[in-house]
Amino acid sequence: MSSAALMSPPHTVRVGDAVTLHILQTERFKTARLSISAILPADQVLSPRMTLLFGVLRRGSRRFPSQLHINRRLDELYGATLTIRNFHAGDRQVLGFTAEMLDDSCLPAADRGLDILGGVADLLAGLILEPQTDEDGILRRRSVEQEKQALCDAILADRNQARSYAEGRMRHILYGQEPSGVSLFGRPEHIRDVTAEQLTTLWQSFLACARLEVFYVGKASPETLEAHWRAAFAALKPACRTLPPTLPHAAPLVPRRVDEARSLSQGRLCMGWSSGITQSENRQLLPAAILFNEMLGVMQDSLLFRHVREELGLCYYCDSAFFGSKGVLTVSCGVAPANRTAAENAIRTQAEGVVAGSFTAHDLRLAKASYGNAFRQIPDSPCALENLWFGRVLNGTESAGAGFADASDAPESRLAQVLAVDRRQLMRAAARFVPDTVYFLGSEPGAAHGAEDDGLSDCDCPDEDEED
Repeated sequence: MSSAALMSPPHTVRVGDAVTLHILQTERFKTARLSISAILPADQVLSPRMTLLFGVLRRGSRRFPSQLHINRRLDELYGATLTIRNFHAGDRQVLGFTAEMLDDSCLPAADRGLDILGGVADLLAGLILEPQTDEDGILRRRSVEQEKQALCDAILADRNQARSYAEGRMRHILYGQEPSGVSLFGRPEHIRDVTAEQLTTLWQSFLACARLEVFYVGKASPETLEAHWRAAFAALKPACRTLPPTLPHAAPLVPRRVDEARSLSQGRLCMGWSSGITQSENRQLLPAAILFNEMLGVMQDSLLFRHVREELGLCYYCDSAFFGSKGVLTVSCGVAPANRTAAENAIRTQAEGVVAGSFTAHDLRLAKASYGNAFRQIPDSPCALENLWFGRVLNGTESAGAGFADASDAPESRLAQVLAVDRRQLMRAAARFVPDTVYFLGSEPGAAHGAEDDGLSDCDCPDEDEED
């Protein structure tokens, strides 16, 4: 895919009142990627129930009544894969299905009539619109009970994944009562109380008030995609299609500090800063804020990696993330409990050093090169291509194929803005980040240690609400 093709918005078409179809047509890949996502308000009660609902929907439809039947169908479609996607996007929950499949143009001549894309689209539509039910029309009670147990097990198992658990706790503490702080999975005792009847009512309400975004990356034509989806979803008439708003996060008057005792040889330190720099406020500082994050803890030779990990040897990993929808920057660090205070001070020193201008011209060049290289690699991944444009739909900066209300929101403009940030602009943006929250998961120095995970993620293409 050429650079010009990457920067062109997807072909976007409304399929009835419920579905918006975004088509990124490219000859670059031999596989195709298709996702369907609902954008919902993050809510303490409804979000865990929606997570449970989609787990139940994934278990079977009227045409494919069990996971065995679904898996057989995926095998027939040349090993297509189907996963649930569920993540925060600012104050919203994004929930749906993602499928990856062989592109129909790459089929052997004998199988050219198989229509993999059509088969996957029909499967996805059936899971959402025609789930398996009991004779009385209630979602199959056995599937509901099985999924409740599976979700409760997953919630409890997350405590054994120290890094993901700590980052989830950090999110909850930092955002507090804001929707961004809501757990999308809930608590086991609340999940166990949900009935099949309640979940059926929730499913019916979801269909009556759904905003569905479908993204496709592959070789198929817009006409082919539109035909597949219009037949399935044209009848839906949602009552509301307005995106739930995301409000900037405001820093507390006094920074919060929370320690949670756990017998771990490698503790988890999470630190958060608030800036007020978002898509809706102080937007002129957004490119510099992105570059600040890149220099601090994203690029390969970041300040945190170089000084905190390599020079001082205080931690096992140390990286940062900037969430542009909320104006929040976080640092995640794996550290021995005995080094916790030293690591916290060293991290803060590096962040404050950017404000003071103690970074070099070489650091600035490295950060720009790192951001530019990552941006130019986007065409190499269907997942990254989707995330680039889906993020702009979530931010409200691009919709319905009408382009951008502000030309500075276009991807190529954002890249140029970041690469044009000078030293003074970077220092000015960094100064807006004020300490918000510090969370530590681990034992006191000298305490006995238990087993733990390695702190690494095996997901090479995560769905995140980080600012790109």
